[in-house]
Amino acid sequence: MSIIRDALEFLTKQANAAAGPIITHPKEEPPHIYLLDGERKVAVPETRKHKASSLDAVMSFHQSESKNNASSPATWYSRKGVVCLLDDDIRRDRVEMPLNPSPQLKVILSWGDQSQPFKQPNLILMLRTMFKRNMTRCPNLLELLRSIRFESGQVVNSEIVKSRASISKSIENKVSGKDELPDEFYLNVPIFSEPYAFIEGLIGVALEMDAGTQSFTLHPFPGDVERQVTLAEDVIGKALREALGDDAAVYYGEP
Repeated sequence: MSIIRDALEFLTKQANAAAGPIITHPKEEPPHIYLLDGERKVAVPETRKHKASSLDAVMSFHQSESKNNASSPATWYSRKGVVCLLDDDIRRDRVEMPLNPSPQLKVILSWGDQSQPFKQPNLILMLRTMFKRNMTRCPNLLELLRSIRFESGQVVNSEIVKSRASISKSIENKVSGKDELPDEFYLNVPIFSEPYAFIEGLIGVALEMDAGTQSFTLHPFPGDVERQVTLAEDVIGKALREALGDDAAVYYGEP
């Protein structure tokens, strides 16, 4: 009988070895704690990627980790957002606060070199809605645009050449009110969307009118957008350094 019992025990051990270790996860434990063949094991937890909704929240994490002698927090900032690495040596857990271009800045960027012409009513509507609060530098622009009047008519030209008469017709376009319309204007627009829409920049825009198509095109001044975005980044960086101190690890760029 002992021979049979020993044989059964041997076969059981061989079957368990072939099946591999038994891994289970207790419901009451966090995901990184499990049982290996009944023995409690602690694995490295998943990387934490907190999404902050304000700069204060990011700075609070940085300051909290700074008090922990085992951690070396570092905060990075750029036009894409602010990222705090809770321990720059390990570079696992982080707190992120994305920065997005404001709706007004997105519209200005869409003008660019390939700007589509605006009909007079559409241009007025866009300025009085999207840029309603951004026209302090050009308060009379809407009134001047409304005063523009396009007129077109046929002009008949006659010419007699060697007893042969020729008659040609052409379209003559007239615009009233164009002399008062400026060639350029400035918009003070938010650079980032909420909650940092209070960071504004001044962007110059060239205004072109085409009497033939009775339309307008807008072109931001070269370099103005980039310059204002860079200044807005500096505002974020200054706020971080003032709150965290000169000795804090604050960097411009992306980790």
